Amino acid sequence: MPAAHFKNGVGGELIERGAVGRAMMRNLTIGRPPFDGQDHFTFYSDLTTPMFMGLFEGHFYFREIYEAYPDTVFVLNTRRREDWITSRTNHGGDQIGRYKHHYGLADDQAVIQLWRSQWDSHHENVQEFFANKPEQLIVFDIDKHTGADLAVALETHLPLDPALWSHEGKTTPQQERDAKLLRAERHRKEMDHSE
Repeated sequence: MPAAHFKNGVGGELIERGAVGRAMMRNLTIGRPPFDGQDHFTFYSDLTTPMFMGLFEGHFYFREIYEAYPDTVFVLNTRRREDWITSRTNHGGDQIGRYKHHYGLADDQAVIQLWRSQWDSHHENVQEFFANKPEQLIVFDIDKHTGADLAVALETHLPLDPALWSHEGKTTPQQERDAKLLRAERHRKEMDHSE
């Protein structure tokens, strides 16, 4: 989704993957507004830290973002839960290993279960929080909605040309193959250690 904003000339922050996640983590830790130092941008996405920095997922801090920036319009980027999990599993790097390490989880299935729980609770929490302010939440299903749908939903806030829409970050077939090989190797090592 961020690519459509940049192509439309909307100031956003994604240039260095993880830049916003790092800034948010630092700012929230020291009691500053989440986007302090970067609040001149219009659009923020991918609010996570890079693989080498541990784990921070800024989307879970939507309440803090709202508190600091109460006029913000939020986009809940969604899809079917199991498709999201499959994509997350296949999408670059060892995401499962990263979560196992961070949360001290024993195996891949524990991570998958954690992701299911996080997905369910995050969607429920966001929709509950914005229930009395629906004009500030756009639910965008990447499998159902188009750039035109997003442009219409944002038209009073942010002019977008839907012709510039593209799906960035879609898992490639090579990433899927690499992820399967990585999972198979990890499973083999887990089996070796259990014997």
